[in-house]
Amino acid sequence: MADDVGYWNSSSGKVWRSGFGECWRGGHWTPDMATEACDPDLMAQAEPDPEPQEQDADGDGVPDGRDACPGTPPGVKVDSRGCPLDADGDGVADYLDRCANTPANTEVDEHGCPLAGTKIFTIEGVHFAFDRSELRSEARSTLDEAIRVLRDNQGVTVAITGHTDSTGSDAYNQDLSKRRAQSVHDYMVARGIDANRLRAYGRGEAEPIRTNQTGEGRAENRRVEFVVEE
Repeated sequence: MADDVGYWNSSSGKVWRSGFGECWRGGHWTPDMATEACDPDLMAQAEPDPEPQEQDADGDGVPDGRDACPGTPPGVKVDSRGCPLDADGDGVADYLDRCANTPANTEVDEHGCPLAGTKIFTIEGVHFAFDRSELRSEARSTLDEAIRVLRDNQGVTVAITGHTDSTGSDAYNQDLSKRRAQSVHDYMVARGIDANRLRAYGRGEAEPIRTNQTGEGRAENRRVEFVVEE
């Protein structure tokens, strides 16, 4: 007889059993030698080997094999590719972005804030009636969006620049464009934007963006633009 496999075996390889049908364990028997035929209870208790865990070196929840942005700092929220979230799509991750909710297609610096000289909003001519500087209702909805952007970007100072079409004298249009810019300035200050962050300028008819030979072109030239200052 031999017990080299944990149980006493006959020369034919069969396990010897007692009168009660129990397998005879050898002197070297250990639980890891248990077989289903002899110790089914022990086999049922044995747990399967755990599945190998995929490595996730930066701990962002995305395995290294699928992580397009390895080395993410601890606690930073990531997308399904393992890259830090960038809610406004400006190319600067949210955890580094000092100016959240930057308008689409705005050029930004390494902190996610609009670059000086960047135009961030334009209120086009349909919002100003001919020869008038009062804000129309549709202009207010656009301005409310601009106010939200300024609240989200506290470090930004903006030049509000008014423009006119070519109807009228240069001097009159210069004054009208300044009044339009001032109307926008006053509206925004009344809604909580610090006046020190806003500058109102008039450019008159000097910088058209469309021809002044058509009604449609003149309407587009009657506008106010927001440009980030230094």
